[in-house]
Amino acid sequence: MKKENEDYLKMSLDIMHSDREKKIKMLEQTQIEITKILGMAAEFRDNETGMHIERIADYADLMAVEMDMAPEEEAMLKYAAPMHDVGKIGIPDQILLKAGRLEKKEIRIIQLHPIIGGRILSGTTVPLIEFAREIALSHHERWDGNGYPFGLKGVDIPLHGMIVAVTDVFDALTSERVYKKAWSIERAFDYLKNQKEKQFHPDVVDVFLNLADKVCEIKKAKADPPLAKSLIQTIIDGEINVNELMERWR
Repeated sequence: MKKENEDYLKMSLDIMHSDREKKIKMLEQTQIEITKILGMAAEFRDNETGMHIERIADYADLMAVEMDMAPEEEAMLKYAAPMHDVGKIGIPDQILLKAGRLEKKEIRIIQLHPIIGGRILSGTTVPLIEFAREIALSHHERWDGNGYPFGLKGVDIPLHGMIVAVTDVFDALTSERVYKKAWSIERAFDYLKNQKEKQFHPDVVDVFLNLADKVCEIKKAKADPPLAKSLIQTIIDGEINVNELMERWR
């Protein structure tokens, strides 16, 4: 009888442990899905594509592996990086979607997006969202202290923000937009080299350049469609019928 009770107890504990691990995995997956949704929300407003945030995630993941980050930190960086521009949700359309040169006042408004992103991602105890908040707030800081929003300098800037800064600038330079032509990959790499210890963390630039071949593979595999616009802009320009779009999404 005692043996039967012990076996039953062991079986019950195994089931409980199995359910606990399943729930933890479901929770982790939920956090990952939330980050994807928030990243895509920003892309719907900007004149970039979902491929941009996928490339940023892949570049960041490459760098995390190269820098020997712990598996947990590597995963957090990969899934948090796509939320770096979530604050653009709060930027007015006439500024965010403007094809021409921005005026000084408009530039100042654009520069609010890290603060807006930090605000959107604040007030949570979810580690992945807190990680993303740090990146959102710091990915436009500069190594020389001339960045925004806080003017942080050198090692005072969070490393993860500096990693996303390099990947984001590289991807922006090498992507065609309605307001600019794409730079060649070689020209973009040269820009990163020239901005070591100015705009970017020197060690982060070195790591990224060491991964040049793999970076180019990602860029090619996840290329943008020609001159992608934001969904909102295509509606404004009359390229997509709203009723047809609603019917497609029902």
